[in-house]
Amino acid sequence: MSVKTVTILVTALLVVVAGCTGAGPAAGGDGEATTTETTTATTTAADATGGGDSGEADERDGGTDDDGDASGDEGAYWAPFEFDRPATYTYDIYVADEGEGTLVWDVQEVTGEEVTVRVEYELGGESFESTTTGDRETVRSQLLMTPAGPFVLTTLLAPTMAFYEGEELAVGNRWAYASDEGSLSFEVTGTDTVAGVDCYTTEMRQNETVVHESCIAPDLGLAPRVAYYDEDGSKEFEVVLVEYERD
Repeated sequence: MSVKTVTILVTALLVVVAGCTGAGPAAGGDGEATTTETTTATTTAADATGGGDSGEADERDGGTDDDGDASGDEGAYWAPFEFDRPATYTYDIYVADEGEGTLVWDVQEVTGEEVTVRVEYELGGESFESTTTGDRETVRSQLLMTPAGPFVLTTLLAPTMAFYEGEELAVGNRWAYASDEGSLSFEVTGTDTVAGVDCYTTEMRQNETVVHESCIAPDLGLAPRVAYYDEDGSKEFEVVLVEYERD
């Protein structure tokens, strides 16, 4: 599977998400044969891992403490591509048929709404490097037009962002949909630690088959882990954070 094919796969998943959910959890427009089931839990990552109220949360409700821990008594919420300080994310990447590689997101400077991001990756004998400056939306849009675009798409704009952005991350929270095309569900399944960062594990099931997994840390602008699977359960694509450094 090539990076281009991965992009097509992710785009297809987004179409499935849109078809089953409409505009969001309360969707199901006129004429749509859509049912929605929502289960909301109140368990935070701190509760699930036995943590207490150690560390001070950031200004965002349900945010994380200064070590990037997923914690907070009032729930946690993910804000993708929100960077408040310089930081470097180093990922191992895997693409079926192309092998393994490395992806580096280097947030070099944050000044108000403007950020400077350097992206570098190597995969299958190919490499790419680019530095972009602008507001977050401009930087994200410009990166989508580069060879790094598939990785922007999968870590930001795929089901991870399309569904979990703005939703409370609590272990056990689940959203399920059904339509003429089948069923689709999203669930916060537990907690994990990736590269020293505590995050909430999630999974997306299409017709009861896991097709997407992620681990989301509320205080990080990028997901520490994202993976996609074929219908037979084989892994097609994965990015995993292996090192996280911030000033």
